[in-house]
Amino acid sequence: MNPRDLHRLASLLCSQAHAGPAASRTAISRCYYAAFHVAAEFLRGRKMPVPRNAGGHREALLRLMSLPEPDIRLAAALIGDLQTKRIEADYDMSHVGVERIDTARRCVESALTVIGLLDGKCRCDELAGAHALMDRAPLSRRRTSSS
Repeated sequence: MNPRDLHRLASLLCSQAHAGPAASRTAISRCYYAAFHVAAEFLRGRKMPVPRNAGGHREALLRLMSLPEPDIRLAAALIGDLQTKRIEADYDMSHVGVERIDTARRCVESALTVIGLLDGKCRCDELAGAHALMDRAPLSRRRTSSS
């Protein structure tokens, strides 16, 4: 499954005309999981394994925060904020702030930012890798592959 589909579901829940408390809480939860799973994909792509258990959530945040790129650290901070909201939405039924549709919409935007930052970084890494391969390829091969 593509974790970005969780984000699309959250966005759909927030766009409903009569989105109530359950929709807001569910959207917040889906936003966190979308961002977390995109982060896990990103880290695994960098050969940084993320455990597929409850400990993986903390491990993913720690690994992201350990990376030097500011945009990746921003993504980690946003994921941390989303995790806090998810815990409130899923475990604290007396917390009415997470029942507001504007709160859920802010989480949708945060998750989209995380996905964009990490997907953009993945694409940059892939392009850098492709350019490195091209730089090492013999000149004759580069001419034929671009024709």
